Amino acid sequence: MQLFDRIEPSSLERRETQLWVLALALMTVMAVGLAWLMYPAVFYSDIPFSKVTQQRAFLGFCALTVLGIGYLVERQITVRSLRRRLLEEQRRNVELRTQASSNLLGSLPGRNQFRDQLAMEFRRSETTHDPLSVLTVGLSPSRRLTAREEMTVAFGDAAKAAIRRLRQEDSIYHLHSGGFAMILPAASRVQACRVADRISEGLRDASGASDRYGFDVRVFNYPDHTVSVSELEQMVGFALDGKCQGGGESPQEQAVEAASAGA
Repeated sequence: MQLFDRIEPSSLERRETQLWVLALALMTVMAVGLAWLMYPAVFYSDIPFSKVTQQRAFLGFCALTVLGIGYLVERQITVRSLRRRLLEEQRRNVELRTQASSNLLGSLPGRNQFRDQLAMEFRRSETTHDPLSVLTVGLSPSRRLTAREEMTVAFGDAAKAAIRRLRQEDSIYHLHSGGFAMILPAASRVQACRVADRISEGLRDASGASDRYGFDVRVFNYPDHTVSVSELEQMVGFALDGKCQGGGESPQEQAVEAASAGA
């Protein structure tokens, strides 16, 4: 039976169909054989076969029945074992993806690093008179994501999609679960909007057809939207934390939206 156990997981459904066809064929053969063996004994008093021939046919039919039943049972056990292996592999893949996403999210700089880097880049922009842009990405998980592992994988995929579409000089920060901020040095509002469009496209692709999460990408720029680093930091904090708390729009956010609409 080891020869037949070399089954690829991709052909499991086809093998199961073949198993059902074989089972029906064997049952048909057994039914015909039983009728052929019992018909003379039931309807004829004189059996047209010799006793030796009848005994051989009976023993052959019994052997075929035993072998057929044993083969079907063994095949069903093999199919069940393959299904169990597939489920284990799927579970292992989910665990690996969850671990990789968790490691990625944990390796990203946090809120304190974001504040330090933002203050440094803002001072540099004031000195060189270059613009400075900050992007915020707020993720909201779909109702289909009930398990924490699924949410971690979805947010990890979103972070990877955003990282791939950032410029080389840009940096990304994980402020809280589902909240990311990106600092774009020397990026005007127009350039930041282009980056935001690329990130939105990547997030949409990573979300998949099942829409694992919704996202909100916002652009804040110095000097178009603010003139101080504390005000810029407040805008970023409200765009992420304020949204999560269900608060209304701040005056700064209204000004940003008005400027974006005018653009």
